[in-house]
Amino acid sequence: FFFQAEDGIRDQPRSRGLGDVYKRQVTVTALEWNKSRNCNTLCTILSTGEIKLLDPLSQKGKFELVVYESASCKTHFTSLAYNFNGICYFGCTKGQLHPWRELNGKMVRHLPPVNVCKGPITALAFTCELLVIGSNDGIVYLYDNLGNKVGEFATEPGTITSLDMQKRRILIGYSDGRIRGLTLTSMTDFSTRCIMDSHADEVHALDVNKDGIVSAGYDNKVISWDIGLKIKAFSEPIIQETSKNDTQVPRSIAIHPVSGAIAMGLKSGVIQIRYGALYLSKVLYPNLKVSTKGIEFLAYSPNGDYLAAGSLDGNIYILDCKSDYVVKGKILAHPNYIAGIDWATNSKFIRAYSLPCKVTICEVDTFKEVTEVPKDIEWTNVSARIVFGVEGIFSHKYDEGYINTVSTSQAKKIIAAGDEDGLLRIYRYPSKEGSAGKHYRGHACEVSKLVFAESDSYIITAGGSDRCVMQWKKKQLHHFKKIRILF
Repeated sequence: FFFQAEDGIRDQPRSRGLGDVYKRQVTVTALEWNKSRNCNTLCTILSTGEIKLLDPLSQKGKFELVVYESASCKTHFTSLAYNFNGICYFGCTKGQLHPWRELNGKMVRHLPPVNVCKGPITALAFTCELLVIGSNDGIVYLYDNLGNKVGEFATEPGTITSLDMQKRRILIGYSDGRIRGLTLTSMTDFSTRCIMDSHADEVHALDVNKDGIVSAGYDNKVISWDIGLKIKAFSEPIIQETSKNDTQVPRSIAIHPVSGAIAMGLKSGVIQIRYGALYLSKVLYPNLKVSTKGIEFLAYSPNGDYLAAGSLDGNIYILDCKSDYVVKGKILAHPNYIAGIDWATNSKFIRAYSLPCKVTICEVDTFKEVTEVPKDIEWTNVSARIVFGVEGIFSHKYDEGYINTVSTSQAKKIIAAGDEDGLLRIYRYPSKEGSAGKHYRGHACEVSKLVFAESDSYIITAGGSDRCVMQWKKKQLHHFKKIRILF
């Protein structure tokens, strides 16, 4: 028999396909514990619009499910919050607040619905005898237990997805990752401050110099961050929205060692050059077409004369920075994509690393592979993962594909690696096989890029899918601690 992967149906005409299966998957969109005394009920809202009451302590840990169909109210619940008397407030897509309470294991209406806003209620929190409400219009509403409006505060535009309040301070989380703090001086006067900024999508492009940290994400934004103040300094679109498409997301960044110019490699094979971290809006070369495939790695030569671009097509393109970034030549390094490029300190040789497990050393002037490498050659960095000095970061558990990014400190005393488990791993350099290192956890997913900053006092890491850039500060020799999530 031939079985379909999604449901085991033997005859193809009856099979609905994987897309239908994924559409039928149910997710939890909101949940909250009942805050009343001696109550262990957990209330959840499902993507189907159902409300389920869960009692984890009953029947030897098995859940008792009581289902209430919100469709009977002709609306869809999106958020909820309990007060200390066990009253549950539901927010719905129509901008209404629905007070309900539990009775004999079921949810029954406590008070009539209250109209709060025109759009959906996307966040609810109860504290200090007040109900804090957020919507997709960026406005925070305050209501009392009886459903009377106490205050209304217009914050930044955007969909509010989470709220918390202590005394007169409100924390506001937005769907794009921003966090703002709102301080109430009265019910009509307030002030806001930035707590955390964010990219709204994946971040894989990262570099740093004396002017700050520069990151670029799939949200079509390039952002420079002030290292000392730990805030966003400038933010600019990478591609104008009218011409943006999925192939124009950034994959790599490099900063010129002399002028501070920023080179960004895009998935479309285009390189874009901007004036610097403090002048992101000034685009020098908006559309340098280098390859037919994505630019995965960029590295400027130490003297600033050349820019090496590693592509998914396995080639390294050498651009002449003094001649308007024209492609001077091409080096065929490997059939697979380029995952790392190191320059020699004399700017005459490059060392390319490509998966799986190949290192190629080439001469820039001839664009050919070198069979005999000068003994006195020194490298500015170690991004290759299978060269001398990095053996200690691997073991039977960790192979080359498990390590996403590698870099040595500027003083060449330590080497750092980021892996698929979201760990920042620190070792002495050179790191021999069997070396013991320090592992630090901060990211929720893979560490896609890391760089050293401020004379090796900091390590900056990008978390890829978790959209976070983290700043780690050295507290003693070879020991780091996470001090800030920049966004």
